Amino acid sequence: MRCSVYDHTKNIYGTDPETGFALRPLDNIGIQYGLGALADGTISVEQFLNLNEGIGGYDHDANFIAERTGADLPAVEAAYRTGRLTDGGQGLASTPVIDYRAYADDFENGDIHMRYHTNSMRERMRQANGTAVNHVSLLEDHRYGGFSSNSPLVMHGIEQMDAWLTGLELPDDHTQRPSLEEIGAARPEALVEGCMTREEEPTFLPMELNRDPASECEQLYPSASFPREVAGESIAADIIACTTVAPVREDYPVEFTDEQWERLQRTFPEGVCDYSQPGRGQVEHAGVWQRF
Repeated sequence: MRCSVYDHTKNIYGTDPETGFALRPLDNIGIQYGLGALADGTISVEQFLNLNEGIGGYDHDANFIAERTGADLPAVEAAYRTGRLTDGGQGLASTPVIDYRAYADDFENGDIHMRYHTNSMRERMRQANGTAVNHVSLLEDHRYGGFSSNSPLVMHGIEQMDAWLTGLELPDDHTQRPSLEEIGAARPEALVEGCMTREEEPTFLPMELNRDPASECEQLYPSASFPREVAGESIAADIIACTTVAPVREDYPVEFTDEQWERLQRTFPEGVCDYSQPGRGQVEHAGVWQRF
């Protein structure tokens, strides 16, 4: 038995016939780490090159290695086909969603439950369905330790979800799913998007949570970016293994010396990510309630 996030899902990803280890949809080929920071002058060309020359990857035991990690394409295809890479359509196209988040972006040692996941999910739903009318975000600090019944905002969300579902008039035999229009119309008036303040006695601020830096909620709970967004991917973050193209010197908003340009090309022998194209192995979702 191997206790890894990939191996416990090997019935979906498949296995390497030589080792028995799970195939992995893990890839950082072509990613230009720090590209946005280079463009806005936060880092220099030299720092950008050093970062990308030394970024490395992971081996099958999650140890750091000098080489970047290339995905097993059958695993990438399986991730899209089965929804391991969450599709914003499918079942989410007919499900009311309250996205509650206890803010963890400012934890001293970091945390995987970053706020950008909320923004990513909403964008995936918009891309898949043309709207995110069925997605409501509620945000507060971490004083209750995450999703807890001690949080009034959590309990409010549960009560409003009950009201939302109750308001959807569907056939008794469950032969139909609600449309996005029906879900939007059934949303309770008391279910308003927004955040709690961070005072000892917090109050609720009703507003769209949209990464607007002028928003009071965004100032209280800044939406951190993530490495692939800085490297040029959209907030949807739905490209596992990017399609690569040869780098074009004129596309960079900074000047490279000839020696620096040669280093960039050596660093990316397979090219750099072109996020305007679908990723390698990016296939359509095969539908809900699949079996494995």
